[in-house]
Amino acid sequence: MEIEKEILRIEIRKRLTVSEPETASVIRSKVMSLDCWGGARTIFAYHPLPTELDLLPMLDVERGKDWIFPRVSGESLSLHLWSPGACWRKGAFGILEPDPMHWPEVGVEAIDVALIPGMAFDRNGKRLGRGRGFYDRLLASPIFRALKVGITTDRFLLDEIPIEAHDIPMDLVVTESGIVQYEGSRLDNGFERE
Repeated sequence: MEIEKEILRIEIRKRLTVSEPETASVIRSKVMSLDCWGGARTIFAYHPLPTELDLLPMLDVERGKDWIFPRVSGESLSLHLWSPGACWRKGAFGILEPDPMHWPEVGVEAIDVALIPGMAFDRNGKRLGRGRGFYDRLLASPIFRALKVGITTDRFLLDEIPIEAHDIPMDLVVTESGIVQYEGSRLDNGFERE
């Protein structure tokens, strides 16, 4: 299965381009229109690579929410609480990450809604990551309870992605064309904080 996933990653890398601001703006609006958004207090997000959709403008729009960002720490992700003016630093893979000297570390149980990037998603909520497993390990935590929202463009919403036992599916995926929700998603009954 890993060979199939790597072949798909190679094909997708050939199609990747720099993210378009207009598409990102549409997707940000769709995320903020989710029924679960109003009740969510703590949002997990990411600092985008050039080919990933930029959600960072939401920080200025949604100042009433707490924002958490990941930092690579060994083979896992540590989570850090953002504040205006917080310093970013280049991490292990060249991605801007929280500076742990200035961002307080928080636990995974604090997250209400997790905005998850991926190389591609499919129509059943499966995600193709970059192959290191950082997000899957985070999402597999027994105390992770947040809604998992995949963020992608229509171009990378596929019919089927091969998965392995450790791959964690999303509750829904947001693209510029709409929201793909899956049967049994936690959104079936709206968002309720446990």
